[in-house]
Amino acid sequence: MPVFMVMLSGLLIHYLAMGLLSLAMPKHFAQLNLDPLVVSEQRLLRASGWVLLLAGFYPVIQLWGAATGTVFGLGLLSLAGLLWIVLFSLRPLIAMVSLAIAACLGLGLVLVDLFAIGV
Repeated sequence: MPVFMVMLSGLLIHYLAMGLLSLAMPKHFAQLNLDPLVVSEQRLLRASGWVLLLAGFYPVIQLWGAATGTVFGLGLLSLAGLLWIVLFSLRPLIAMVSLAIAACLGLGLVLVDLFAIGV
C-alpha cells in the first residue's frame, strides 16, 4: 500500500477515535442539541473510541515497524485531535458529517490494506 494511503487511513481512524471520545462526554454531546446521553451509549462511545485509537496505529506500524510507526502514529493522533477540535468547535454538525465520512474511508482503507497483504 502506498505511504500516502497508509498515512491517510491512520489519520482518518484517529480522527474517528477522537470524535467518538469527545462525544462520549455529555458536555460535548450537548452541543449537538440531541437528547441527553444514556450511560450505556456513553460507555459504547468511549469503548469504541479507545479501540479505534489503538487501531489507528496498525497501518503505520505495519508499514514502518514498531519504533518508527509509533512515532508517526502519535503525530497522526495529534493532527487528528487538532482537526477535530477546530472543526467541532466551529461547526458541530459539519463535524458529525465528517466523522461519518472518516468512518467509511478510514475503515475501508484498513480493509484494503488487510486484503492487500494477505492476512
